Formats: sequence, C-alpha cells, structure tokens
Amino acid sequence: MHGALTTLAAGLVPEGPLHPTLLVTGLVAGLAGSAVAGRDGTRWLLITVAGAVLLAQFGQDDVLRAAFGARDDRAVVVATTIAVAVAGLVLRPRWSTAVVAAIGATAGVWAVVPDTEVPLICGAVLAGASLVRCLPGWLPDERRRGNGVVFVLPALSAAAGTIGRTGRHVPALALGVLGAVLAVSSFRLVRAVWRSRQRAGTPTTVAPGATSSITTAPAPTTAS
Repeated sequence: MHGALTTLAAGLVPEGPLHPTLLVTGLVAGLAGSAVAGRDGTRWLLITVAGAVLLAQFGQDDVLRAAFGARDDRAVVVATTIAVAVAGLVLRPRWSTAVVAAIGATAGVWAVVPDTEVPLICGAVLAGASLVRCLPGWLPDERRRGNGVVFVLPALSAAAGTIGRTGRHVPALALGVLGAVLAVSSFRLVRAVWRSRQRAGTPTTVAPGATSSITTAPAPTTAS
C-alpha cells in the first residue's frame, strides 16, 4: 500500500527539499483513513494517529524506534512524550481545537528540527483526515475526552526529527507549543469573524402585533 502511494505521489509532484512525495502520501493516507473510520469519532482518532505513526515508522526506516534509542536525552524524550500522551487522554477539548492545535504544533516542530520527514508526514495525515471529517453533517464538533490524543503526533515528530541533534529536542517542543497557541488563536478569530458576519447577514423578523377586531375605517356612504 505504501509503495503504491509513493509511486502515485512521485508521478504527481517531483521530489524536493520540502519532501512533496511524503506530503502527498500523507494527505492521501489521511483521506483514506478518515473515509474508513466513517462517522465514528473514536475510530477516527485511532485510525488517524495509528496511520501517521505506521506511515512514519515503516516509510522512514524504523525512525520512531531510533527516536527513543541510544541518545543522550532519552529520559527527557520518553518523559515528555508520555506526559503529552497522558494529557491528551485526560483533557476534553473540542475536536476542531485539538486538531488545529496538533497541526500548528507539528508545523512548529517542522520549522526547527533537522529531519523534517516525520513532522511533515504527521501534519499531512492530520490535514487529510480532517478534510473528510469537516464535511457537512459528517461528525459533530463535540467536546470529549480523548480528542487530545492527536497531541502525541507533534511529540513524536520532535523526537524523530532530532535524532542527529538531540539539543534541538527541547526547542522543538517549545516551538511546537507556540505553533499550537498561534494556530488555535487564529482559528478562533476566523471562526468568530465568520459567525459575526453570519449573524449580521441574517434577516430579523418582527413578531406581528395584536390586531384589533374593531375597524376604524369610515362607514360606507349610500346615495340618497
């Protein structure tokens, strides 16, 4: 499956420093996974996160295991990743807020880590999966426990992107948090503006007042 997606992506867009093949592959995988998940929020979360992890692991030569292997800051990497995963399971954000925050965090990580493949894959899978779920009437944007499980993808991206330069791990996490804050703030601003415009464009109806049963029209005149 991965080989077919890679071949398709390579035919659509040439390889380059931004890894467009990985970008297209991740988007297609996210779209496919979201379509398979259907109208089940829990299944969507599991398939999306698992799809991104598997695509990164097997598409990048066992990179995730190497991210937690023999490195000087292994204890910090393991501890922060576990903390993010636990927080994601405990928090109750809206689905849209969690996904926007995860994409923003992944973009922040991508901007600072030396190896950008895993952040790009995780962000692309999230974006592709979100496109299907955002269809009208597909799934409600509800606040529920477990929506934050997508936060583990930026944490994994920071670990996998700093295998060669472990000193970049903490800065990557910090920039990931900043990216999440900026993304959520921008998202809420756009949504607020959109809703205010919708309210401004909605015509208001005035309730009809009580009508009197006595008419004040002049009485008809008759010819003499």
